Amino acid sequence: MQKVIKRTVLAERQAARRLKRRTEKNTRDNNRSAREQRNYVRGDETNHLKQARLNRREDYELGPLAPRRDVGDWTDKWGTISSMRARGQDLHPRDREKIWEPWGGKFLNIVVGDRVVIIEGRDKGKIGVIKDVSRERGEVTVGGLNLVRALPQTHQLIQYLRRYSRSMSPSPNI
Repeated sequence: MQKVIKRTVLAERQAARRLKRRTEKNTRDNNRSAREQRNYVRGDETNHLKQARLNRREDYELGPLAPRRDVGDWTDKWGTISSMRARGQDLHPRDREKIWEPWGGKFLNIVVGDRVVIIEGRDKGKIGVIKDVSRERGEVTVGGLNLVRALPQTHQLIQYLRRYSRSMSPSPNI
């Protein structure tokens, strides 16, 4: 009888160790996937900024001879951003709680179907109905309003654009 109990205890410990290893592996895989997604979006934003800067420079230099960017190969894509950037990034759980705290924290008081007024941004003062609430990304999708920006409005990006717009200004010798 003692051998059976001993084997049972050993089997339970082994199962617990396997479960622990499996959960650690899943956590590592999820973290790696999130890191790859962040890197992809960051690279996409960087490429978009570089291309926009080159296009502005070319448009300035060529003046009226500048190419039309809304025809040819870019007819369907001109002025768009990738769906990965439009979707937004998943937030870390501790950041999620901070962002959602004013609206009830983990007991969120905002639900699909609520009528809301936009209080910030270019759509300020407009009223819409909530279509989707994403706790993971800290986003709310409001129907009938276009809230996607081609360039993210962050402090660093504004400084970046100011610095390069000054460096691209025409010199007095031209």
